[in-house]
Amino acid sequence: MQNFHEIWLSVDLSSPVGSLAIHEKPKQGNPRILNSKTITTNGDHSERFVPVLQESLIETGISPKSFSKLVTSSGPGSFTGLRIAFASVKALAYDSEIPIEILSGSEARALHWAKSQNYNSYKKIHVVTYITRERFVSAEFEIDSDGKLTLMSESTFTDWSFLEPKPNIAVLFDSRAHPIHAPQLKQNSVFSIDLRADLLGDALLIAQTRKTYTTIQEWIELSPNYFGSTRY
Repeated sequence: MQNFHEIWLSVDLSSPVGSLAIHEKPKQGNPRILNSKTITTNGDHSERFVPVLQESLIETGISPKSFSKLVTSSGPGSFTGLRIAFASVKALAYDSEIPIEILSGSEARALHWAKSQNYNSYKKIHVVTYITRERFVSAEFEIDSDGKLTLMSESTFTDWSFLEPKPNIAVLFDSRAHPIHAPQLKQNSVFSIDLRADLLGDALLIAQTRKTYTTIQEWIELSPNYFGSTRY
């Protein structure tokens, strides 16, 4: 470990499938995953988070005080899951005085998708996140020829009228948002990408929505963007 400058813990509990990941960040270069785990698949985040984290720490030989950053999603997603994620990283931050890093889950998904795409084929990306059966969040990004993403807007919707039926627009759905009810998708490219903790760590250094919180007062005031989500 002495060759690596930072160790990050990323946590995502914004969907029914919670996850965590431990990254190591060398002094030069991108972070890589040391360990990643699914915390739960049925929404029992609060019961499973600590035991799964302990498993990861044992497997990697890392102590909580070794973390350089604590990373989680600002939203959108589950009201309860986001609250538990924020409470968990705050507790770790208070105990060991570790900075908390927050970024948009929508941007993390968009950046993950963009890595493997031909940037010249797309002008926009819509990242759609399930909130309730009647409501979802769509984050709209513009993408340039170098693959740089710019967040243009992020709002809740109850229908698909915001979508333009054009072939150069990509629409990224999570597994709970069902595109079959969107006739505007006929000419769009559609992809299914769920948020995971490892995507947060991978996106951190280039995310435009990244914010860093380092003081007790900042941690106390820190809260996620629920986008009107319900408990799931």
